[in-house]
Formats: sequence, structure tokens, C-alpha cells
Amino acid sequence: MKVEIPSYLSVEDADPFPYYELLRDHTESGVHWDQEMGAWLTVGHADTARVHRDEETFRHPYWDLPGAVEVQGGARGILMLKGRDHTSVHRFLIRHFSSRVVDDYRARYTKPLVKRLTDRFISEGRVELSSALAEHLPAYVICALLGVSIDDEDVLARCKEWNDDIMRWSETFGEDPGVLEDARRSARNLAEVLIPIIRDREHNPQDDLVSALWREGPNLLENWNEADVLAQARVMLFAGSETTMHLLRNALYLLLDRPDLRNRLREQPELIPGFVEETLRYYGVIHFRIRTAAVDTELSGCPVAAGDRIHPVNSAANRDPSRFDDPGEFRIGRENIKDHLAFGLGPRMCVGANLARSEAIEVVEHLLERLPDLQLDETQEPPRMQGHMPRSYTPLHARWTAPGA
Repeated sequence: MKVEIPSYLSVEDADPFPYYELLRDHTESGVHWDQEMGAWLTVGHADTARVHRDEETFRHPYWDLPGAVEVQGGARGILMLKGRDHTSVHRFLIRHFSSRVVDDYRARYTKPLVKRLTDRFISEGRVELSSALAEHLPAYVICALLGVSIDDEDVLARCKEWNDDIMRWSETFGEDPGVLEDARRSARNLAEVLIPIIRDREHNPQDDLVSALWREGPNLLENWNEADVLAQARVMLFAGSETTMHLLRNALYLLLDRPDLRNRLREQPELIPGFVEETLRYYGVIHFRIRTAAVDTELSGCPVAAGDRIHPVNSAANRDPSRFDDPGEFRIGRENIKDHLAFGLGPRMCVGANLARSEAIEVVEHLLERLPDLQLDETQEPPRMQGHMPRSYTPLHARWTAPGA
């Protein structure tokens, strides 16, 4: 009997994993046309990975989204670039977010920011961890990398709010006029904060990412200029804060929801990096991406016409049983754990992946050390998965024994 499959839109602000299994079980190819989304959905790991890798066939459609150049900060930001120019800038940014460099960022920025945010609520004995920690830390870290003072918390908070407007633009593909106008206004506000820093670093370089963009940029693109530096800085803030916020929420949810796992990590902190990696596979972050077929093609025998939109559903692929044993089980130490697609794959793989991992590891280590009896506050609203393109658990009401209590 044929099963009617509802639109992916029906599981917005809900746990989508039963829906992904419905698609897997009732579409022969693992490729499904969603009329309301106006796109093909891929749930198999092989097809999803192929869509990410093969940019000649499945192109990145940012140029097609209304307002993209204005919202992303310029025509030559990494999300807008193609071909050799994109590869050049992508390699530069990957190098500046290597594991070694990120270790330095962790010591200089992440650690003091995590401590500062935690100091604000530790004496209270209870807090909502998403609004107190997860929603602020990633944007603050990226701002610090771009030269915004970590002591200027008013500016940091406003940058985070403006960045939220731009993420909403991304989720609506620029097709909602009100959201588009909000994003344009917030992009202008962010530029007003960043341009004075960019102009200063051109003549007074420091040990930060903006200075590196000025120093190495002329080797990346011809006629490198202030607009190019702004464009890369804007993309870093957009891409580097939202993704990590959702990772932090999901990792914190697991700590609160699974006392046995929390106790194991407290006793064996060396397992925390593996815990973060499995969190990325198990819950994902950005659940689907956007691509457009450049030519007539097929996915697992399913014909796809040139111009069709495709959403590779990374979080469904991360639970593909043909790729992961017992994919519905949370298992630290999987042999092939880094086969997950939480950060994408191929030419547009997330350049800040190592930074996101580092922030999550620091947060988990810090909280388990300072709040040894951290637990879910069951007197408050329970967590639930929320979101559409990015998804995570919130609210995260927690309690513990306050120091000195």
C-alpha cells in the first residue's frame, strides 16, 4: 500500500528523525520530491555526499537568492564565489581554522568568554543554558576573531541579533520580503561595526583574522580591496555563529537528558571530543542545504531536471544504516564517526568546523568541572527540538548545587 508522505514543512519545530525514516522506508531511491518545499530531498548518505561533492552538477545557488549580495556583505564573499576563486579563498580560510590555529583561538578567546558567561549564573544554582550561554558564545568568539573587543558586550550582543536576522533570510531563501528587509538592515549595521576595524587593520595589522585577510588577500583574488575583506568577515560571522549555537544546544541537551552519559564524561573527560563528534552525527546542526541542478541528471535512478532545487538532508544521511551501524544509537567512539555530514563535504565544507568543535569541547569541559551535579530542572518547561533548516533542543533549564549553598 502506498504511503502518503507529508511535506517536510510538517515537521518544523519538531523531531524530524521519524520523518527521515519514513522517507527512507517509503521512497525506493531515497530521493523524494516535496511539492511544498519545491525541492528534491535526499536522505541516503551516498546521494547526499554526491550532491555536496559534485558542484558542476549540483551548483550552489546563492546568486539566485534575492538580496544575497547585500545580505552576505559583497559580491566576492566566499559563499558567492565560484570555481578557482572560491577554491582559493576556501583554502585560505581552512588554513586559518586548522586545529593548531583553533587551539590558539580557544586559549585567547573561547576560554575567557566561557568563564565570563558562566560566572554570571553559577551562584544562582539554576539557569536556562541556551539564552545564558549557547546563544551568545559563538557570535562573541567570531566577533573577537574579527577584532571586536570581547569587553564591548553591547556591540557583541547587537552583532548577534543582527546575525540572527540574516540567518532567517537564509532559511526563507530570500523569498519573504519582510525578512529580506530585516536582513538588509542588519547587514548594514554589521558593516558599520566592521568597516572601522577593517580600515584600521589595513594600516595597523594585528594578530587577528582581518589583518590576515589584508596580508594574504591580494594573493587570493585580483584587485583585492576593502569590500572583499568585509565580505569574508561577514560570512565568517554568519556561518560561524549560528551553526555552533545549535551544536552547543544539542550537546548541553544530551548532558541534561542522559545522567549516565554526563557521569561518564565527568569521570573520563578524554571522551569529550568523541562525544561532540557523535552529537554532530546524531542530531546534526544544519539539517539540509540548498543546491540546484545545473544539468539534467539523476540521483539513485531518480531523474532530476536542470533547474530543479535539491536539498541534501545531511541529518538524515547521518543516520543512514548503510553507512553507520545502529545509527539510532548514540555511541561515542564509532570507528567511522567523521563520515558524518554535519559540516557538509567537498568544495563548500564548513571552514569553521574545527572552531565549532573546539567551542563545544570547552563548554562541556568547563561545565562538568564547575557544576559537577548539573542536571535538568524538571520544574521548568522541558526541552524540545525546534527549528527548520538549523535545529536544536531548547529551552535548556538546568540546576545544580550553587557554590557555598
